[in-house]
Amino acid sequence: MRRPLTLTLLAVAALAMPSGVASAAQPPYVAVSVATKNGTLIGPIAVRAKEVRVRVSGKRCTVAAGTPLAALVALKSAAKRPPKVGTIRLRDYAACGKRPSSSSRLYLTGIGADRERAPDGWIYEVNGKGGTTSAADPLGPFGRGRLEKHATVNWRWCRISEDPEGDCGDTLAIGKIVARVTRGGDTPVPSPTVMGTEYTVPVQLRTGANGDANGISAPAPVGTVVDLVAPTGAVIVSGTVGAGGVAVMETTTVVPPTARFIARGATGVAPAGKLLAFPAS
Repeated sequence: MRRPLTLTLLAVAALAMPSGVASAAQPPYVAVSVATKNGTLIGPIAVRAKEVRVRVSGKRCTVAAGTPLAALVALKSAAKRPPKVGTIRLRDYAACGKRPSSSSRLYLTGIGADRERAPDGWIYEVNGKGGTTSAADPLGPFGRGRLEKHATVNWRWCRISEDPEGDCGDTLAIGKIVARVTRGGDTPVPSPTVMGTEYTVPVQLRTGANGDANGISAPAPVGTVVDLVAPTGAVIVSGTVGAGGVAVMETTTVVPPTARFIARGATGVAPAGKLLAFPAS
């Protein structure tokens, strides 16, 4: 018999991040977003995933810097205009307290009006892949280091009850976007508005039902379309996913800083991929 799903605490697909260990002195800047139950997208916004204290059942518990939960709390503070992040509700499956290590089994039960109602609830993804640990685990989302600088963290509502196989259904997720200047040298892109830039966009297909929280991640099918969309809705440039789930496209015009990448295919649309100019860190 399949064991009950434990959303957010568990997931599948590992991603090594050897260089992504965050320090208390220098928490990483990350891009974090929330996709609510009704489909509203909050963010993504670039925030520092700082160590923070949260209230859990009358206690104050410390959440380690560089964790998906720290990023979520930072987004709540940073999102000053609607849509905003609602009240964050947590459950403790251990004995959380002042030490971040004691908060390694915190579980997100609700954001605003969207509260866990078994089997539906909240899950998180980092760079398009579901984490394998609690969102507050100091070991990081995959047990091999905390969030790396400029990682993308997406929290979304998972409707397991609507899927007869008991998973979150097939969805697309955009991973960490890499950009490089193609005119005037191979230098890193200083901002997303540079003319003549090549973008490498990894796209994951989240699918599967094997008794864990989030299913599995695999490269998106070849031919999945990725659009770079201006704030007006006009498509600036499009590309298609090739081998390994990666789309590569090049722009010859200046790209607005609020442009977004959107992946679309038979499984739906990825709710992430906004270009962000991160502060120096």
